[in-house]
Amino acid sequence: MMRSDLRSLLYEPDAWSPSEIEALTLHPTEPRVTRLLGLLNHDVADRIARPTLEAAGIGFIPQRKLTIFTGSDHSFNTGRTKPGERRRVDLAFAYWGSGKLITDCEVKLGAEVNGGWGYCPWNPEGYSDQILCYAHKCMFRPALPAALSLLILPSPKKPRWWLDRVDSREFASEFIQHARNVYENDWHKLALRDFMDCVDAAGEPALSDIIHGWMRNSARFA
Repeated sequence: MMRSDLRSLLYEPDAWSPSEIEALTLHPTEPRVTRLLGLLNHDVADRIARPTLEAAGIGFIPQRKLTIFTGSDHSFNTGRTKPGERRRVDLAFAYWGSGKLITDCEVKLGAEVNGGWGYCPWNPEGYSDQILCYAHKCMFRPALPAALSLLILPSPKKPRWWLDRVDSREFASEFIQHARNVYENDWHKLALRDFMDCVDAAGEPALSDIIHGWMRNSARFA
């Protein structure tokens, strides 16, 4: 029954096979969960998006209905990246109907922050990573009007999973300060536990069970 309930929340109920639904319920990993969120029907997505944006301090037009895209769908629909381009955010919160972007959303729990020297194709001799280039929209060419960026992570007060790695490299002190400034000032941040509360508020037990399982799997990163 739970798997059937979960399938009924999708805007295309056949988008996932029974084996994929089973894998999601047994092992709610980050890629599976973010894909699920991007496949929700617009009514459920709206009930999650509103409290999520409010909790993150991101404004929106309350009279408009909201939806959630996967990062790949929104990138493809808006031309923000070329087909096959891997450098894209996890989710996008947008207005339903028009698809107008409200905020990009990157989920970073235990996964490594992708980056390194030459990560940015327009600065092959320099260093960049997701936290830097996503916040500045440098991955989006041709450039579109800037939107806000949302980062969901175990604890906004403990971004050590990223900054420890930055500090361990041979970076100039000015760069480290720049990286910290980008994290502090250019991202809206939301703790995973608060996001879980937003999903619970949607009143869909099958979906809440997935998010709770995801959080339990990610507890060691908090």
